[in-house]
Parts: sequence; structure tokens; C-alpha cells
Amino acid sequence: MKSVIVVTSFVFLNVFGFSQNIEENNWKVCVKDSTQYDSSFLKYWKYVKPHSLRISNDSIIVGGRIEEAIIIPTDLPMAHKCYYEFSNNGINYSLIVSRLNFTNIAFFIEGKKDNKVIFKRNGEAILESTFYLGSEGLYEKNENEVYGMNDYNIQLNETVESKLLIAQGTKERISYIEKNKNGIISLIFDFKKNVVNNK
Repeated sequence: MKSVIVVTSFVFLNVFGFSQNIEENNWKVCVKDSTQYDSSFLKYWKYVKPHSLRISNDSIIVGGRIEEAIIIPTDLPMAHKCYYEFSNNGINYSLIVSRLNFTNIAFFIEGKKDNKVIFKRNGEAILESTFYLGSEGLYEKNENEVYGMNDYNIQLNETVESKLLIAQGTKERISYIEKNKNGIISLIFDFKKNVVNNK
């Protein structure tokens, strides 16, 4: 019985062994590794004051309520490049995404027609801080399989609003939405393969 207690205590310390404790006017924030989250994402969570806040890996714990932890979506694996494809009006689009940390996704989109590149976008997409309040869209694979889609915001420039919508619970579908002065671009990509990144 004693060995079970020792093992349990060890696991508990590892899970909650946070590397950063921040106190702001007696408000306690514990973040295991702040490099694993976008700074804008962390800044948003100040709204939970005066409740304590702990962020560790994919878990956000407010007021010490471990059983009610908010789980950050991680369907796209770390250290992999995921390849997606989409075709429309004779244009073949490819999308490559790679998870950088728990909130940021690197992406590269290229559209070709007759082997000529006519569309290109790349950058980082950041998980919307309010993701836990509800899905931005739905991916209906079939009548019995429906997945919510999380919003990952992209800052291309001040005049263009764009985002990736990434299905939660599967990596089969990613949509790219862009609103610019000429209208709306909507690309719906299906998963093809993933490859482990070479470091």
C-alpha cells in the first residue's frame, strides 16, 4: 500500500510541477512552459481573476477545479507535417500544416493551375482564445459523424481577415477562409498524409 502512495505522489508532482508562477496583485497564475502558448492566448486568460489559473500542456485549470479542466485541441500532432489537398475550377491547392506548440500552427498554401502557381499563403495561425465557448463551424463526415471546427486566426495584413478552421476530434478536414476587398476565398482541404519532421 505504501508503494502505491509514493507512486501517486510522484505523478502528482510531475503533473503540477509548474516552471512559472506569476503573481499579479496577489492573483496567482501558474504556467508550466509559457513558450508552448502564444502570448495573446495567455493574456486573454486574465479574465478569470480572482480565480487561480494553471496551464499545463493541453489543460487549463481555473480555480483549482481539475475535474473541469478546459482541454486545448491537439488533433494535429507535434513534430509532424500534415499534407492536405483541394481542387476547384481547375486549380489544385495543397496545404501543409505543422503544430508549433499548443496554440500555434505553421501553414503553407499553394494553388497551381497548369503547373503555374497562382495562389500562395503562409504564416502562423493562432488558436482563438475563446475556443472553449463553441465551434466556429462543423465538419459533417457523414450522418453519424459530425465534428466541431476550431478557429485559428491568421494576421496577413490589416486589410485581410483570414483563418484556418481545424476539425476537433479528427485531422481529416481543414478549411481556409479569407475575407478581402475582392470577396471571400473558401478552400476546403482533405487530409492526405503526415510525415515526421527531420530535425
